[in-house]
Amino acid sequence: MGNKSLDHIARGYDAPYAFEEAIGYMFGDIVRDKDGIAAATVFLSLAVEIYGRNQKISQLLTQLYER
Repeated sequence: MGNKSLDHIARGYDAPYAFEEAIGYMFGDIVRDKDGIAAATVFLSLAVEIYGRNQKISQLLTQLYER
């Protein structure tokens, strides 16, 4: 994933997110590879923001689903 995202970036594309069936996630330029620690960090940052709005992650997911 990391090398492919770099290939796409070199061609002018953006690669904000990638994943594979083996539960590997890549988030933008935080870490250009699947990394559970990076994925957890991004998720926890989102959780902090959501809880700061007095919401729950499940509420956000429901809103996204409805949209």
